[in-house]
Amino acid sequence: MKQTKKTDLPPVEPVVDPRELTPEDPFYSETLRSLATSHPEMMPNPVPICVSCPASNWFVADDSLNCFCMQLRRYPWTPGRSFPLCDSRGPARAAMRAKRTE
Repeated sequence: MKQTKKTDLPPVEPVVDPRELTPEDPFYSETLRSLATSHPEMMPNPVPICVSCPASNWFVADDSLNCFCMQLRRYPWTPGRSFPLCDSRGPARAAMRAKRTE
């Protein structure tokens, strides 16, 4: 059985509504919303799915943008590393929606 190498994998496209990856989304990161106007050069490109996930914690440290996922307990996105899919995002958004309606 042939093992798949990272380089053999095709690029993965996010399976989300593209509007969820914009600042208009209610779960879009406040840190990124601020950086988009103050330091647009720091914005992630391509846009990772974490930009609109309530479990993500975006921050700037040592002049570098970082993202820590409180659900995965790791740094899923770092500069130069794309993160297009995640099973934790949907449940995190649903939980936050439920809290908002309580």
